[in-house]
Parts: sequence; C-alpha cells; structure tokens
Amino acid sequence: MAKAKAIGAQVVTNEARVGPGSKKVKVPNVCDQFQVACLDTYDLLDTLRARFVLD
Repeated sequence: MAKAKAIGAQVVTNEARVGPGSKKVKVPNVCDQFQVACLDTYDLLDTLRARFVLD
C-alpha cells in the first residue's frame, strides 16, 4: 500500500471491507485509511476490459 500511495497506483485484492467494530485488519480498510485506491479482481478485469474466449 505504501508503494501504491507513493507512485499513485492501485491495490488489487480479493479481501472485502469489514465494519468499524471488527478486530480484523483487511487490505481495503487500510487502503481507505491511507486514501489509496483499492479494487477487487473483478473490478480490475472490468477496468482492463478483459475478455475470455473459448475457441
């Protein structure tokens, strides 16, 4: 996350955000705290307009 913040990149993770009462630390919550963009894998594939074709 520090590298992403330094170079203006985004973090990609499969983790989901947890609520404020949770004791677990998840990547998306940390990204929110440090104002770093965070995507899940499906958002990344959508952003890249990935296509999977069967031949």
